[in-house]
Amino acid sequence: MDLGNGPGIQEVATFSVAVAGPKGAVAVSNAHGTVTGAAGGVLLRPYARLISSAGDSVTTYGETWDMK
Repeated sequence: MDLGNGPGIQEVATFSVAVAGPKGAVAVSNAHGTVTGAAGGVLLRPYARLISSAGDSVTTYGETWDMK
């Protein structure tokens, strides 16, 4: 059995939506997820990334959650 270090940080895109105009908005509620195969602690850091049609992007990060 190999108990070495895992893959480290993993980025998981859960969904994408189109946003248009200067006041476009997206709201997410009651989202659920599962982590399997982890032999230690798991930290989850939610984020949102906006990518323009020209390829420019901005990302904002939420507070880290300790998934005890």
